[in-house]
Amino acid sequence: MTKYFTFQDSVSHKFWQIEIIGNKQIISFGRVGSLGTIKEKLFESIELCISDSIKLIKEKQKKGYLESQTSLKVGDISDPNLKIGQYLKAQYNSYKAKFLGLKNVHSAFSDLYESLEKFDIGAYKAKVAHEIEVHLKDWWINPEKGINPNEVVYSILFEYNYFRQKDVQADAYGIVAWENFKLHTKSFYIDDYDFAEGFYAMPGITLNFFDELEKLSWQHNPDSTLSEEIGFEEIQKVYVFYGFVILNEVFYELGQKGIFKTINAKKGFMFMIGEHDMGDIFPIYTLAANT
Repeated sequence: MTKYFTFQDSVSHKFWQIEIIGNKQIISFGRVGSLGTIKEKLFESIELCISDSIKLIKEKQKKGYLESQTSLKVGDISDPNLKIGQYLKAQYNSYKAKFLGLKNVHSAFSDLYESLEKFDIGAYKAKVAHEIEVHLKDWWINPEKGINPNEVVYSILFEYNYFRQKDVQADAYGIVAWENFKLHTKSFYIDDYDFAEGFYAMPGITLNFFDELEKLSWQHNPDSTLSEEIGFEEIQKVYVFYGFVILNEVFYELGQKGIFKTINAKKGFMFMIGEHDMGDIFPIYTLAANT
């Protein structure tokens, strides 16, 4: 069961969501339009979990929260896109908590964290959604660009290189003939595959959520030892998963519109993203839930 509530007055617009998966309770909350915070709690039994959840729901309703939607039944976690979204949000919240728990963090990293809080999610989502729609039609399924419409595509991989700069581009690659292919909802390592005919380094998506990390680049700090300071790795991970969560939401919203039906996709098809030659690949969205 998942229940989603919102509250709005003259000064705030907040959401609160509660999900029950067996004896696990997952609560998400925050400002509408933000990624929010996720908290999980395990109970000794499903009954205790449900009882506590009902109590919390009533408390929120007394405070003026209104239910906006109900999406799942108790224990129903069949939607792999829900799993992907939960995983990415959990990674974001984990690195966020690690960063905020550090002591003696360099001021440059604290400034970057504050900058991220001001990132215009709505504007970025609109921009990248437009990119996806245009590139899907003009490149990813277009025979005039060398695409073979009869070739079954296992996945589209977005790959980016150095990301401590503005306007980072993630090129799109069509993946086929992938040995041991299966649907993933968490990070994984990919090997033994080929690129689809004509589908190599095509226009993909812009990763503007990295823009502020330009301040960590060697061009901005040629004599700096920032990479040795406390918080250097953690703040970058916060940025990475902050952006991946947004991308998951964008692809989900576009998927609901049915725009990806034009892809000659293998069952379990995934949109994935990863840094070039860095090993881990992260699923962003799968068409499996729509087949």
